[in-house]
Amino acid sequence: MKAVPRLFAHWVAMRSLRTQLMAIAIVLCLAAMAITVPLSLASVQRQTEQESIQWAQALARMAAHAASVPLADDDFGALDAALQEVVALPGVQAVRVVRPGGYEALRVERRDEGGIVSIRSRSGQALPAPAQGHVLSGERLHAVTSLLTANRGGEGQAVDYPQFVREGWVEVAFSFEARMAAARKSWVIAATGILVLALLALGTFALFLRRTVQPIRALAAYASTLADAPGDTLLLRWGSQEVRELGRALN
Repeated sequence: MKAVPRLFAHWVAMRSLRTQLMAIAIVLCLAAMAITVPLSLASVQRQTEQESIQWAQALARMAAHAASVPLADDDFGALDAALQEVVALPGVQAVRVVRPGGYEALRVERRDEGGIVSIRSRSGQALPAPAQGHVLSGERLHAVTSLLTANRGGEGQAVDYPQFVREGWVEVAFSFEARMAAARKSWVIAATGILVLALLALGTFALFLRRTVQPIRALAAYASTLADAPGDTLLLRWGSQEVRELGRALN
């Protein structure tokens, strides 16, 4: 593997100045892309994930607020209607309301075919209290919040999750696959635009090198003919100030 850089350096050293500069520019561009592309994609995915967690937690608080009064009144019709409105929102897969004591009261979920169904649990088994505000699994997550407003967290306030057993809680199952796919698509469009701009920059740099090297080649050709045709005059139509001064000195 160590021989590869040496071979590349030897190949570059044997080429013209224009080729050397272009090779350096291309290598730098490829190295920058190799570093920035995975970092930028990871940043986009991480940002989308954090935004989805915040959105799911907000949905859980909204569902808890809507479910508190109907659950206290044992009005399952109003509770079902409130939860169905939450499940109808994009990305929401299911909403479950758990009574104080850890007993499931109602679960409303979205089926694969798009329909929404409500399920009342007949099980007398108490559910364990959640240990954290959300659980992430791939591009799906579960967000929970207490039915008691005072234990939903806030500025500088910690959530007491063991108290959920006495307070009851709401759990929202949320999928952010569509949000992640849209974020990746936007990233691909932006990355493609940057790649096109980089190619245009390389093309412009190549033209610049061509116009820069051509006067030097003209000087070299003129210098090689000085011995045979000492009276000839070199005319440079373009070139840097230093190259033009060298041309005038040779004349």
